[in-house]
Amino acid sequence: MPKKRFQAEEVGTMRRTIAIVMMVGVFVGLTAIPAHASETQGAGGPMAGVYRADIDGVISDTGKYAGIGQLGFGTYVMGGQDGDPVTFTRADHMMMTGTMHVEPCLPTYSCWDVELTGTQDITHASIMLTGRYSAPVPNDDCAQLHLSCGFTHWQAVSTLTVVQRTGYVVVSSSGVVHAFGGIDGYHSTLSRSVTDLAIKPTRHGYWVVNAAGDVFAFGGAHRYGNANPSTFSAFEVVTSIASTPS
Repeated sequence: MPKKRFQAEEVGTMRRTIAIVMMVGVFVGLTAIPAHASETQGAGGPMAGVYRADIDGVISDTGKYAGIGQLGFGTYVMGGQDGDPVTFTRADHMMMTGTMHVEPCLPTYSCWDVELTGTQDITHASIMLTGRYSAPVPNDDCAQLHLSCGFTHWQAVSTLTVVQRTGYVVVSSSGVVHAFGGIDGYHSTLSRSVTDLAIKPTRHGYWVVNAAGDVFAFGGAHRYGNANPSTFSAFEVVTSIASTPS
């Protein structure tokens, strides 16, 4: 079947073109582009762990987190008192450290302001945690240490300061878009026969194209029109779209 490549024009950018990798039924865009300067990304995700407490209160809370923007997923270790140290370790072993401070909260909930610093692609993370400490759960190991143990469940709302955005976007043939990592997600299209997606070089938007050459723009990506079907040969379809670096 003949194929046609449709090029999207984007004026005023000076960054690298995004590579698009085609998989069976799904198209994946990958990007790792340096920013002009530090940028901020708002993100949020769940956290769940196990706490240990003595008669003075919680002394440690360790667990896992997921989906916090470019912080991705990984593990955390924190205390349970105002000013205690906190460490987040991403799955690739990138580590951020800081402290936690009590924040006003709704009754029966606990709230913490966690401030983290790092030296790699994320230089600062301000994370607001809202959640609960469960009732103590019987545990022989904790009893031997004269501690009580239980579970924690947190919802994290964060602002990340990044110096380099990394992540990827996945789009299905039905036009459903999922963004991960440092790529901002916007909307999906209900168009059928979607064949490709191109991320705007600034990472703040993307284009989706279907087999008929219809282009859908989201976020900061501008729409410049569709492919002209009158130029297609018989049975010819659009299979990919690429953004230009300038």
